[in-house]
Formats: sequence, C-alpha cells, structure tokens
Amino acid sequence: MILRHPTDALVTGFAPRRKFIAAFADVTETTHAIADLHGCSPASEWLLAHTLAAATLLGAPLSEKGESIALRIDDDGSAGGAYAEFTHGGRLRGYVTRKLLPDPEGAEGREPQWSDILGDSMRTKTLWERPGPVPNSVGGFRIRPPSFRALVEGHFLRTLHLPTWARFRVRMDDAGVESAMAFMLQCRPDGDLSGFVQRERAFSDEGGLDEIFDDPVVDTVRWKFDLDDLSIGNAEPLAFRCDCSRAGSLVALVALNGPDILREAVENDAIPSVTCPFCGSVYDFPPDELRPLLPPSDDKEDGNGGPDDPTPPQEVG
Repeated sequence: MILRHPTDALVTGFAPRRKFIAAFADVTETTHAIADLHGCSPASEWLLAHTLAAATLLGAPLSEKGESIALRIDDDGSAGGAYAEFTHGGRLRGYVTRKLLPDPEGAEGREPQWSDILGDSMRTKTLWERPGPVPNSVGGFRIRPPSFRALVEGHFLRTLHLPTWARFRVRMDDAGVESAMAFMLQCRPDGDLSGFVQRERAFSDEGGLDEIFDDPVVDTVRWKFDLDDLSIGNAEPLAFRCDCSRAGSLVALVALNGPDILREAVENDAIPSVTCPFCGSVYDFPPDELRPLLPPSDDKEDGNGGPDDPTPPQEVG
C-alpha cells in the first residue's frame, strides 16, 4: 500500500466515499531478526513470517497506548504452533514452537505447502488487551484447511463485524524468507458493501495483488481498487522488541512452580532458570534470591517441601 519505507511498517488508509479501510504490513526485517535469533530453518521462518504478518494486520485497528493483540496458533501437523504479539506503537515479537522444521523434499527456494507444516487444520486464539476499564477480548476458532487469509478475514468478521479481504505474500529464496508482506481491504458497516464484494476477485486470483506487493504506494492501491479518495491515515514503523525482565521472569517462576518445588531447589542448591521464548534471554535465580520468597516451612517430610519430595524445579520456556 502505501509508502515505500526502508524498514518494516504497518500503513493504513481510508477511502471516505465508499468507507473502505486498507492496511499494508511489511514484516520482512522483523522475521529475519527473530529467525536469526532462534536459528530457525527456512520452513520455520516461513511459518513465523505468516504469523507475524497476521498479528500485524489484526493490530491495525489498535489506537490507544498500551493496546496489544496476541495471536496463538496450534496445529495438527509437525509445526506444533506459533505465537505473535503486536502492540500499538510498533512493537512486534513472536516465535514458532519448532525452530528446526524440516523443509519438504524438493522445496529448496520455493514456498512450502501448509499441509507439510500445519497438517489439515489449525486452531487460533486471539487476546486483545486494552488499558483502563475496557475489558479484554478473547476469541478463537478452527480453520480447515489451514489459511492465514481465512484467519484474518474470520477474525474481523466475527469480532468487529468488518467484512475483510486479505492476502499474504511470503517469498522464499535459497536462504529462507526473502520478503514477508500482507495486505487487507475492509468495508465499514455503513460502507459500500456491494462494491466491496465486487473487489474480492483481486484477492482470489493468483498474482492478483502483485502490483501492490511489488510497488506498495498509495497510487497503486487507488488504481487497483478504483479508490480515488484513498488517503494515508497512519504509517507506523515496526520493529522486534522484547520487554522481558528479571523481575517478570521471577514472578513467572514462582507462579508456575509454587513454593514446594522452589523450596526443594533451595535446599539442594539448584538454580532454576527462566528462558524468554521471544528473545532467548536466560534468567538464573540462585538459592539466596529465592529463599526470602518462600513461606515458613512446616518441616514435614510428606512431599510438601521436605527432603523426600522428589519433584524437581521446572524450567520455564
């Protein structure tokens, strides 16, 4: 869509005459940054790119500081799943469950098939977090066969009642993902719905949006969809950023393990750790740091923290 930009961006626009909303997402560099950080194989990077692009499109309506949307995908295939989180302000982060998915035989330099990675269906969950008194929104559904286009279109139709057309283009080269982009067009409830339906053909034809992905400027979108009054509403740079912290990791460690398991770790001089799934940072917590957090022991050797309790501390991440 809409402006050429040297880095990743989410760009949105509005056509007031027909009340259409357009959004273009480029997540190429973010995909490369995360894939390099985690050592992803090309097939895993391909799944990561789609997940990041989908989360970015889902986050296009966010307008308040602190708003975020998280997308989780679980599948029936070999991938296991993926996660991405977009926060208003341009923070984007995510991961795939399996970093070293094998490339399908003969797939070098070309796009894999969804059936090779996700199986015959995928389950999606979204969490829209909003600051202040506004309640969070949770949604989810199963998509069969797997389709990120159906994910984005179904999410907006079900949650915001916005008819939506979406298209992804993730291109591969011999090293992995060459480019990762996505585009969507929406019709507001009071918009030209019949005109919107007519524009679906561009999203269904193979290569129908190549002009937009090859030359993402506003004039291309105006010409492609006959939207002379389309104008840019916002151009938001995107970047991979992680806000994990030692304090937050300690809270997670205590919450997920409980005092009995942590007491066992302290008594055995073990050092539990928390690994951030986004950036890979590892936080170790020695016994002296955990001991003040433990409640007084009842000294019973009954599996509640006594020396006979064989349960080891769990590692998070």
